[in-house]
Amino acid sequence: MNKYPIKEIFKIHGGVNGLTEKIIYENQAKKPEDNIIVFSGATDESFLLPKVNKNLVINGKPIKIFSKNKKYIIVARKGKAGLMKLIRGINFTINDDAYIMELKKPFQNKVNLEYFIFKYQSVFFTFVSSKDANGTFSKEIAQNYEIELEPMEIQNEFIKIYNKKQNIINKLNNMILKIDKQIKKIVIPDKSKTKKFLIKDLFLHFQGHQLTDKYIYDNKGNIPVYSGSNNEIKGYINKPLFENKERLPVIIYQTKGNNLFKSKVINHLFNTNNTAVLWIKKSKKNIININYINMIIALNLKLSISSQEGVSYIDRKILHTEIFLPDIEIQNKIYKEYEKLLNIKTKLKSILQQIENN
Repeated sequence: MNKYPIKEIFKIHGGVNGLTEKIIYENQAKKPEDNIIVFSGATDESFLLPKVNKNLVINGKPIKIFSKNKKYIIVARKGKAGLMKLIRGINFTINDDAYIMELKKPFQNKVNLEYFIFKYQSVFFTFVSSKDANGTFSKEIAQNYEIELEPMEIQNEFIKIYNKKQNIINKLNNMILKIDKQIKKIVIPDKSKTKKFLIKDLFLHFQGHQLTDKYIYDNKGNIPVYSGSNNEIKGYINKPLFENKERLPVIIYQTKGNNLFKSKVINHLFNTNNTAVLWIKKSKKNIININYINMIIALNLKLSISSQEGVSYIDRKILHTEIFLPDIEIQNKIYKEYEKLLNIKTKLKSILQQIENN
């Protein structure tokens, strides 16, 4: 298989020097059809610069126009330095923060541009001067990099399969987004039909014990011990946090670690290693679906658990969180619908992960 330097396969065009946002705004054509798209170093349509007059002249030179009848690869020189994207079907120009790679005639039927981007994107990121926001893509290094060209039928077949896979992934992601939107709709009850409470008005609060690994080892049993850093089981012990089963179910939430805040409902006897525990006040038992409360906490309380804030800060945030509580029948109905949607979302995410990993 022959190797070629990139400069032998592609002609690499620099951007238009001096094509600033100010110049663009000052040079809008009277006829909309005379304005063309301007790409920048972001290489993303959501970061497109405003359109500019295709007949613009800067420093005595007409701006470069790239034809909608050809396919190109745009490479960010600054901004998202090294990022590549395929452009086709539009007339456009670029500013000085990007390069355009155009296949030379001898290679126009030997390179699938989508395949090239897929195979060499990670390599192109290594041609950037630094990994921070100030990094600059080096055309000089890139154009001398040698690549191997597989037969065109192999490139085309790979992209056919890859695009099919991406279409499935995109559809699954869209379905997950729709479920998230639906969840937001159902979990917001009509406030005129609710009563406002603080968590501390509804629950008693308790902090777990400091249970060392040695203590758990010396007191083995079948009662799970939940860790204060992630709410996961870290061992089993012979004594629960409390013997009274009437206190169940409870909500436990993490108070340490560097993860995003986690809470869960526990229905069985357990012990904790500094995990915080909320159990329902007796006077409120008949008005609370504890799963509904945990759902509200999980969806609406965006806490970052860090050692800087400390346990007292997290507890204070939790206990002073406002809950708009509808009647128990409405809570049950909302949570049932939420659970149904969440199960669908979990299954979709599992399928998505399988596809992405294959």
